[in-house]
Amino acid sequence: MAYRRFLEATVQVEFAYAEWCFLPDSESGHTPQTAAAARHGYVQAVAELKCAMFDLELCAPFPVLLAAHDLFAVTPNVLDLGQPKKREFVDMVYELQRRQGAFLDAGRLDLAYDPQWWQLWGRFKAWRARRVGYGMVPVQPPTLPLAQRTRTEDGLKTEVETAGSDPQD
Repeated sequence: MAYRRFLEATVQVEFAYAEWCFLPDSESGHTPQTAAAARHGYVQAVAELKCAMFDLELCAPFPVLLAAHDLFAVTPNVLDLGQPKKREFVDMVYELQRRQGAFLDAGRLDLAYDPQWWQLWGRFKAWRARRVGYGMVPVQPPTLPLAQRTRTEDGLKTEVETAGSDPQD
């Protein structure tokens, strides 16, 4: 759940930064209030990302945290920003998507449900215990025809006889 929240927060940051970066020009009715509202939306998205990062700090292993910190480092600092430039936004989006992929890979490795070797050993022991005759009184096999081979001058000769009682009795 924390991984999902963190990824959603990175997407929110991306869209809030895009909204702030691609404000219409001042000639088309752009007011300082819309710029302030867009900056405020970006600040809220970064705050949500930081809260999601704290959630990850509580539950994620080191490789996932390392990928999350790398992803968090891509987001522009709110205090250092003036008016963002469109080229900076494009560069940030490419880097953000690359690091989101790295974070997803680290999360997939952490959430892998492949059995470990000791879990496979337990399954093998259980299978071996269920086999007939293992650890129990052996079951007497039914009477089956047995092949008896004798060596003759012509080669091997096979005679079939019935194990157990003679069927003619």
